[in-house]
Amino acid sequence: MFMARDTGAQKFFDVSMAKAHKIFSDALRNCSGLIRTVRGPSMSCTPGKVEVTGVEEIMGQKVFVLRFLQCRDAEWIGR
Repeated sequence: MFMARDTGAQKFFDVSMAKAHKIFSDALRNCSGLIRTVRGPSMSCTPGKVEVTGVEEIMGQKVFVLRFLQCRDAEWIGR
């Protein structure tokens, strides 16, 4: 699942990160084991491509957990 950047076509596909993660998580729960190799919602950003891996609570506030899939700085990949 790829989330659109702020380009001309974005308005046709625009959903929030929270909604994209919920759609993905709900779909994954209803699938067989073969599909579970799929990656979560991902998007492009200036340093590279990131995947939304989950939502955690830190100091009482919900935050997204992100992981670099591709990056300009190779040391950041997987972090």
